[in-house]
Amino acid sequence: MNKKKEAQIMQFKRLDLAAVSFRECKAVTEQAMKVRLTKLTGALYSGCVAGAITTYTRPFMAAEGLGSLNKKYSVGFENEEMQSTHDDLIKNRNTIFAHRDLVAAKSFVLKPGSHPVTYESRIIISPSPSGKGASIKSVPALLYLDESSLPGIIELCDFQIARASKEVRALLKDMAGEKVYRPGLYVVGDNFP
Repeated sequence: MNKKKEAQIMQFKRLDLAAVSFRECKAVTEQAMKVRLTKLTGALYSGCVAGAITTYTRPFMAAEGLGSLNKKYSVGFENEEMQSTHDDLIKNRNTIFAHRDLVAAKSFVLKPGSHPVTYESRIIISPSPSGKGASIKSVPALLYLDESSLPGIIELCDFQIARASKEVRALLKDMAGEKVYRPGLYVVGDNFP
């Protein structure tokens, strides 16, 4: 296989996995919107948001043996808010959501006007039902995104999915060249192109 085809295969895989990550992020963010943040659902909501952010940013990290996504996917957004959301997700992935850097969490804001709760060690001391002694319970406050930030993440994912899908279609067409393929399942790099 020539170098051009090898490069195309790697680019296809990078884009294909990026589109998968953007779809997953969108799905998890939509679930976070349904869960809504309450006292009873705080852990689920927080987990959904952390999952959405780490999933969105995955293609921009040099992982999966493919290298990171082309820099053009970090610029050229439809509006400033979308660019800002992308930049904030990338910046805060490692420090806040994937690794819980408590120092970085103190200055975290994803969207102007949002007021995320940063980590605090909280406990509740309650008298026991018998009146003798007390019970102590840990109820930590975890960092979460304000719900108003979630629609912007979904909009960003839709934009990135469209961009990646368009490039994937063009790349597949170029890779196939003039060859005609029968309907069926093909493995890129094996029996395609």
